[in-house]
Amino acid sequence: TKNRRQYGRGIWQFFSDEHLPVCLQRNHSPRVLPPEQERSSCEGLPLERPWTEKLSDYGFSFQSKLIISLLTDREYLRQIYDIIDPGYFDSEPNQLLIKFIKEYYNQYKTAPTLDTLKIQIKDIPSDVIKLAIVETLKEAFKHVKSDDLQAIKDESLNFCFNQNLRKAIEDSVDLLQSKKYDAIKRTIDNAMKAGVSRDIGH
Repeated sequence: TKNRRQYGRGIWQFFSDEHLPVCLQRNHSPRVLPPEQERSSCEGLPLERPWTEKLSDYGFSFQSKLIISLLTDREYLRQIYDIIDPGYFDSEPNQLLIKFIKEYYNQYKTAPTLDTLKIQIKDIPSDVIKLAIVETLKEAFKHVKSDDLQAIKDESLNFCFNQNLRKAIEDSVDLLQSKKYDAIKRTIDNAMKAGVSRDIGH
């Protein structure tokens, strides 16, 4: 949360690609600049690693651990459900699982059980996708006691928060051209609040 506040402190100046730090520019390729130049272009922003567009870029094991965390850690799910997007995953089984989990949490404020997931999976017309989702769940449950789950949660929260904030900044470019400053403030403020820890019942 501290890093996120720091991230937002000077955010109002970054409303067009020419004013965006290199690491946030829409056409930026994270491998173009050497690490020392990348860091200097993002001075004051906690983006020390190359920008990545997909959670799938973190690898198969990372995604499996993220999924098991969503299913077993209610607090983590509460924090991330409004900023995680199925589109951050490449595979259709993962995308569908994230969609099912988000929809279930939105309605019941808890993670779906395997029994409720089975109901969702049964309605999928493709047997190939059904089998792939079952295998994805089996792989995820292999990591239920992994020692690095907290690190996975922290990294995925930061990733989703940064993606959400980046989208808000990009949306604000058009708003700036229209001089809709109140809308810009609301857009950025909402992005800064998203993914913040919530108390139960709020």
